[in-house]
Amino acid sequence: MARDKQLVVRVTEAMRGEFQSFCEREGVTASKILADIIERLCQGDLSLEVALGRLGRSESSALPR
Repeated sequence: MARDKQLVVRVTEAMRGEFQSFCEREGVTASKILADIIERLCQGDLSLEVALGRLGRSESSALPR
């Protein structure tokens, strides 16, 4: 049986505040967004370059959802 594991992400207070504001605007929880990002990376639906911000916005927006 698979068991959930806890993942700790350390960010600055300023970044945490910005991320929380983003989550509130989008109507989702921070944990949901982070879990979705990790899942998409593992499935190959999201490239590491995009996740790390190495590509421009126009290139990253072309990824399938």
